[in-house]
Amino acid sequence: MRGSEPFAPRPPGRAAVAAVALATAAASIVFVAAPGLDLAGARLFYEGGGAFALEGGAADRFFRGAVRPAASALSLVLLALACLALASRGRLVGWPPRAVAYVGLVYALGPGLLVNGLLKTFIGRARPRDIAEFGGERSFSAAWAPADQCASNCAFVSGDVAFAAGLVALALLARGARRRWALAGALAATLAVAAHRLGVGAHFPSDALLAALLTALVALALARAMFPGPGPGAPRGRGRAGA
Repeated sequence: MRGSEPFAPRPPGRAAVAAVALATAAASIVFVAAPGLDLAGARLFYEGGGAFALEGGAADRFFRGAVRPAASALSLVLLALACLALASRGRLVGWPPRAVAYVGLVYALGPGLLVNGLLKTFIGRARPRDIAEFGGERSFSAAWAPADQCASNCAFVSGDVAFAAGLVALALLARGARRRWALAGALAATLAVAAHRLGVGAHFPSDALLAALLTALVALALARAMFPGPGPGAPRGRGRAGA
């Protein structure tokens, strides 16, 4: 690519967007129809006496002492890179302005508005460690069911998992084999964060799975909308996609 546009990200195919949308709908239906699956999943990590398997352990300390600070630092780094990319029109960082806007919108609309702004605010689902089944005092509620068991920063869905899943936006900006490795890395990070949040009794399986799927759906749909072009496997043209 010439000028200020070092690359034109290849948009995901319609089939990929449809597959994630169907997976999100299917997972929602399953957890709504069989809410006991969430209790069974949380019970796998419950050790009795109100304690969960990973609570206070090395993995928990690492997550709180390293992963969360690193996530905050990543946000600042991405903001700085975005400013450099926009100020230099892509020459310093190598991202065209539209790619910078894409990553920002994925995090703003996915983990930001949808997850923390809407779902965690208006669906008052209590966390596993707070419900009576696991030594707490609050009542269990199913996925997507509005409840009054939590006033703020509630369980449905997981903000930490959504943030990790948002890395798929960065992965989609990569090309060739690097994109596959980047997507694998985003998936591994999402699974690791989900395992921790379940292991400390902070979330049910549906909280983690739906956070990841909803964020991935936002990332894929926005990529198709913002980077129109030939689908995977199609020959590249010489146009200036990504401006």
